This record gives sequence, C-alpha cells and structure tokens, in this order.
Amino acid sequence: MCRSPMAVGLVKKALPQGGDVEISSAGLIVSDGLPASPNAIKVMAEEDIDISGHQSRHLTREIVTGTDVIFVMTQWHKLELINLLEKPGKEIYLIKELMKNKLRGSLDIEDPIGKSIVFYRKCRDEIKKAVPTMLEKILKK
Repeated sequence: MCRSPMAVGLVKKALPQGGDVEISSAGLIVSDGLPASPNAIKVMAEEDIDISGHQSRHLTREIVTGTDVIFVMTQWHKLELINLLEKPGKEIYLIKELMKNKLRGSLDIEDPIGKSIVFYRKCRDEIKKAVPTMLEKILKK
C-alpha cells in the first residue's frame, strides 16, 4: 500500500505483467471518495498514467491488516501509522528510505497538495526514482 495515488500509478506501471499483486492508496488525513487533485492527474498523464479514477480512502486498522508492505511519504506518516497499529508487525517504509545511500537531505517527500504543478512534478519524480526499490520489497513478499 502507498500513501499517494501518484506512487500507486508509478508502481503499477512498473509491475511485471501477470503478477498477483494489489497496490492501493489510503491516507491518514483524508476523506473517503475524493478524486486525485487536478495537478496530480496532469503530471501523471505526462507519464502516460491515468489516475483520474482515483478515489481517496481513509486509512484504517482493517486496511492495514491485509497489507504486507506499506510505503509512506513522510516520517510523520510513518510514526502515525505505527501509533495506529500499536504493535506494527508490518513492513513500513518511507518511499525514499530504501534509497538512503543514494540520497542527500531529507527522506521525506513533501505532500504537494495545494502547491504548483512544478511542485507536483518534483514530487512525482522523487517517487519515480524510488519505484525500483519499492518493487523489490513488494515482489519479495
């Protein structure tokens, strides 16, 4: 599971064909049923990925129970998720955490909501760089 519809779109596009893997998105501070932001839809369309049908959903303990690997964008998200679970027992990673030997600076990917399309592209590109390492974790399950 990923925190971002952009991450879901990028991971799904990179998945090998014929795999039996479900990739989904849920958020800690989100209402159910909201569409992806117009800027997210635009920057993903630049990658030939359509996320226009995305519907947000609030992350619950039940959703997490059926999830093997969870990717989040910020350290705050990770800590909140650990608190939600009380005894996690799940693999929870910052999207950029698996690339730490290749990165400088923060491991957080700032939420682009309400920001410019340039910021959305930056966010998308940060996620895109992490997709190969995310796939390694997903496919080893």
